[in-house]
Amino acid sequence: MPRLPAPEDYGMSSPRPSRGVTEISAVQVRPDLATGKAMQDIGVMMQQEAEKLDETIALDALNQLQNKQLELTYGDNGFTKVQGKGVIDRKITAEFPTQLQTEAERLSGTIQSNAARQRFQAQANNVMRGFKANVYGHAAKETETFQVQTEEARISTTGQAANLAAARGDVEGVAKGLTTARETVEGAIRRRGLEGPQADEARQKALGAVHSNVLEGLLQGNQPALASAWLKTNRAEMTVAQAKQFDGRIKTEESWARGDTMVRDLMAQGKTTAEIESAVAAESKKSGDKALYDSAVHTLGNITTVRTKAYAENADRAQDEIN
Repeated sequence: MPRLPAPEDYGMSSPRPSRGVTEISAVQVRPDLATGKAMQDIGVMMQQEAEKLDETIALDALNQLQNKQLELTYGDNGFTKVQGKGVIDRKITAEFPTQLQTEAERLSGTIQSNAARQRFQAQANNVMRGFKANVYGHAAKETETFQVQTEEARISTTGQAANLAAARGDVEGVAKGLTTARETVEGAIRRRGLEGPQADEARQKALGAVHSNVLEGLLQGNQPALASAWLKTNRAEMTVAQAKQFDGRIKTEESWARGDTMVRDLMAQGKTTAEIESAVAAESKKSGDKALYDSAVHTLGNITTVRTKAYAENADRAQDEIN
């Protein structure tokens, strides 16, 4: 009967099973440097992208805050539209920064990332500081403007009152008005810190207007002599142009007053019209004062007209009586 070949048939010994654990030698694993570097690069890229995202979110919020800043500055209801007394009435140094601060807090609350929020808040603080500085600067400028306007209005009102007082011959009223004007002007000069020539210039500009009103009132009241004395006393508180203007006017008014007086005196002496005209012409030529002659002729003409009219009326009445 045929059989399978055995190991002995080939000169080999038969294997014998042994008890125990088969030992397997350890496998040495070497790291993959390329893979590790790739993983590290991915981590860096992810970090960079996260930072870019935070920066973009912060910038978006900052843009919105700056748009609000522009609206609060130049918009229809911006602080630059508030002028003069309004900056005090509305207390804009508190009102507008508070509005921008409220908007900054709202935008900060919409940011989820702590890093992005911190970026935004740091830049928002810079925006707030600049905005506050602009608001305070505008408030200071408009407050100064309001103060100047108030002072000028007071001086103007005082000048007008002095004008009326002078025209009425109210010396006390004129003096009171001038005292008030001087106090206002000196207060403004101190507040603005002006000294020397600058103070003199401000004083002349303001008080010159008051003196001009007084002189106008005196001339309207037919008091050229008083106007001349006033100008002489207060010339230092007037501008050169103002003083020069009244120099000419007062001289003319004085000439007209002298011409009028001269004609009336000569008529009172019984001088004829021809004699009066001759005397006036001689005096005008001697003094070089043409206004004196013009005034005398004007007065003489008026008086002659009145007398002629009176003679005619008397003649008519006499004729009526005869009839």
